[in-house]
Amino acid sequence: MTYEDKIKECRKAAFELCHFPVLYRKDRPIENQKRVKTFSDGCDIGTWIQDQKRLLKNGELKKDREELFTDLLKLEDQFFNIKLCKDIKEATEIIKKNKFIPVKLTKKSKNTCEVLSFSDGSDIGQFIEKCKKYIREDKLDAEMKAIVYDFLNLKKYYVNRKFKARLDEIKNLIIEHNFIPVSIQPSSAKTSTISFSNGVDVGLYLLKLDKRYKEGKLNYADSNYYRQFLLFKEHFSKHLFISKMRELVAATIEINDFPSNCCFSKSYNSKIRKFSTGEDMGYFFYNYKKKLEKDKLNPFEKRIFSLYIDRMCERVNTKKKIKK
Repeated sequence: MTYEDKIKECRKAAFELCHFPVLYRKDRPIENQKRVKTFSDGCDIGTWIQDQKRLLKNGELKKDREELFTDLLKLEDQFFNIKLCKDIKEATEIIKKNKFIPVKLTKKSKNTCEVLSFSDGSDIGQFIEKCKKYIREDKLDAEMKAIVYDFLNLKKYYVNRKFKARLDEIKNLIIEHNFIPVSIQPSSAKTSTISFSNGVDVGLYLLKLDKRYKEGKLNYADSNYYRQFLLFKEHFSKHLFISKMRELVAATIEINDFPSNCCFSKSYNSKIRKFSTGEDMGYFFYNYKKKLEKDKLNPFEKRIFSLYIDRMCERVNTKKKIKK
């Protein structure tokens, strides 16, 4: 076969496949095996193309052959762009339908709900990684680069499933334990901390997450979902504060005085009371009194706690002067 005949057969095979013929290898995925073609003499077209590319790179091709092969490579670029656009369109439709960005198929993610596939069975997560690689290695022209950028930016419109599941788990833990967790510190009360099933501290996780949110490191969708979580946290904090204030009012009326802090009481004190959660009322009272004096309470807490102080000072017969 002449060189021109081989070029013609390469073109014919490419148009039949709507893709450039690939190198034959036994370990190739099934979808790639379909793109293997041979010349009329039985030789593998993919292997021949690879050899010609190597000769072209080393400058070992004759001028006439170089022109013919360079012209053939333009066809490869066209088919590559067509295939890439087609895959991007299909992947976009599947992602929009399922409303999440899939992860790369691995042994860990194989049996999870975070994997999506094309109609031919190939992995969309793997395709996303390839698109990122094309951008990094600058293998695309300006037009295709813009199309790939638009596709990769889809992730900012969909909440990461792991992120959503983690925040939903935190909501359930907060409702179950009936308090907002804080990060583990030497001064933290044991009743103020919650851990995930894997042992990770919830308070520490929220602290790091809040830092990422303030630094703008969360995507658009994750930021919106985190804002919804913050709204839930705010409403739950108000509900929890009101519940504690009700218990505090009842205890104050019962002992006819403000509760004592058990940390500062050397012996048993009849004025020591605890909330239903086990937290010391005296510590809560003096902590909030200090915050009120330094004007560190939010408007809602300030209004409720100030009202409590005013009403209880009138009710109990004490000469203590509490600064407002």
